[in-house]
Amino acid sequence: MDIRMHIARFGGEEFVIFIEGAREDDAVHWAERARHHLATSDWSAAGITSQVTASFGVAEFGRSLIGPAIERADRALYRAKAAGRDRVASAPSLRSPLLSLASMAKV
Repeated sequence: MDIRMHIARFGGEEFVIFIEGAREDDAVHWAERARHHLATSDWSAAGITSQVTASFGVAEFGRSLIGPAIERADRALYRAKAAGRDRVASAPSLRSPLLSLASMAKV
């Protein structure tokens, strides 16, 4: 599968990653792989001695406007941070007070 991504800085330490043609579950899988790679990589060559972690908020763009999709992803990101950081949360997890394992992944 040919995947095209567009990455842009979207604030101080936040980035938007648009994965063309991806479904939300595909994007959650990609975000989990990226989160795991960041957490398990050796960053000492870059002068970083502590562990690098990241939280991801994922929302499907579909046929809606980009603004609402970014807002849903942002809410999911803050939900991931509130749940302990270094996690991936998807927008459907916002529908329920309890996060499912599928929408709040942590390896």
